Order: sequence, then structure tokens, then C-alpha cells
Amino acid sequence: LTIEGPSGQSKRKAFGHSVLAIAPKYALEVLGDCLREDERHILSQFETTYDPVVVHADNAWMPDDQASWKLFNVLVPAKGEPAPKPDDTLPMIINLPCNRDGTTPVLATYDYAHARAKSDTVDVFPFEHGVVTPRTQVLRKELKTIQGRDGIHYCGSWSRGLTLHEDAYVTGFEAANRIMGEKRQYRIL
Repeated sequence: LTIEGPSGQSKRKAFGHSVLAIAPKYALEVLGDCLREDERHILSQFETTYDPVVVHADNAWMPDDQASWKLFNVLVPAKGEPAPKPDDTLPMIINLPCNRDGTTPVLATYDYAHARAKSDTVDVFPFEHGVVTPRTQVLRKELKTIQGRDGIHYCGSWSRGLTLHEDAYVTGFEAANRIMGEKRQYRIL
């Protein structure tokens, strides 16, 4: 493996195992010409979506009663408003206190294709996330056939479940278990 440092210097390193806790498209870039055709075929088919996240301070997106604000808040249509269509997304607002004073709310709205900048927008940035489809499930089974080959292990939320953070943790433990062998494994519930 050749590692390029920030100054542009390259160093060649040998490892018994490498765990790539990155999205498949980045694994393709990292491994480049070292990939076998079946590995390239599997990794290149995982889909991702790029959606905007709007960081703002617009309390109008939150419930009127501040006591009912939670970490994750989902906007659902009000009584009498039309229900969302099957391909619509519902805005999800994450509410975290500001690092500076610990109380001022900082809101991040994940409205996928519908997120728009507001007058009090602090920032808009892309959010990249794995897409879960029936094809994803097939690819995950195929991924198991290349796990650990040549000491390369893939992990991340994209490779398991609903792509939650917990899924990423589990895949990290699975990679560690493959490396450590049967006698030294972490028990996964």
C-alpha cells in the first residue's frame, strides 16, 4: 500500500490487513488498479444519494412548545393538509445546542431534495448517504464473498441494515472478528 502524505510525499507500507471504513466509491479510488474485476463490479454498483442539509436558526421549523423539541424532529403535514406522496420526503430537523454557549439551538434540516436555504441560513452542505434497495441487499451478499480477500475488509453503514450508525459499528466489529479469528472474537448480539 502506498500512502501519500499532506506534503505530497509517498511512503510504501505493508499491512497484514486493511479495514476500509469508507463508502464503496472511495474504496474504488483507494484500491484503484489493485482491485480484481469481481471486487470492482460489486463495489461500483452501490448507490448513493447527495442531498442538501441546511444549517439554520429558524425556529418556525420546530414545534411551538419548546419543551417538546427533541434531538430529531420530523415535520408531518398539519391536520387538513394533504398527506405526502409516496416519493415525498418529510423534513427532519436535528436540534443541537451551540458549542459556544451550550444553549442556543443550532438546527440542521434534512429535507433531501426539498431543502432550501432560508434567510437565517448558516450553511448548506451536501449529505452523502447509501441508498437501500432490493439490489443493495443482493450486493451485500456478494460483498461477503470478497471480505478479507488479500487482507482487505470493508465496513460502514452502507454494507448492512438500514445504513444507521449502529450498522457501521457492527460492520467494524465484524471486520475485527475476521482479522482476529475465532478464538478472539467480539460477541455481536
